[in-house]
Amino acid sequence: MTIALDVWHVVFQFLHADAAASVRLLGAMAQLWREKKDQRDFWVRMESRLPNHQRYLAYKAANKHLGIRRRVMSWTHYCDSPCSRCRTDLFMVCTGTFPVRLKLCYACKNHALISEPALHYWFPYWKKPFRFCWIPTASGLRVRHYAFRDLKF
Repeated sequence: MTIALDVWHVVFQFLHADAAASVRLLGAMAQLWREKKDQRDFWVRMESRLPNHQRYLAYKAANKHLGIRRRVMSWTHYCDSPCSRCRTDLFMVCTGTFPVRLKLCYACKNHALISEPALHYWFPYWKKPFRFCWIPTASGLRVRHYAFRDLKF
């Protein structure tokens, strides 16, 4: 083991409280990745410390088919990614649009998503798309919103 790797191990020990930073460091250091890749207890600890944990539980329910490691890695990547449309920095912000496989800022939601009541009004013979996300309205009522690219008429 080299001195540099020993230093990275020390840094890694201090990051355990921050799951997203730990996963980012694992992605950057191949040697650390090889060590932690198959340690299930490590990934369980990281999963319990992920940011936006309430939204993560919905993500976990929708992505049961992914293993714990892939789920934690993809959630961290989602939290770190910018807006899918305008590329605005949304670092560590969870917008709740992950079911439609987009991360949209609040300004872009109006242009990229269409609500279910509007869809019924404009297209009475639409086939129901598979992916939707729940977005609360001003009154607090949650409404399904669909991505334009997923709509099939």
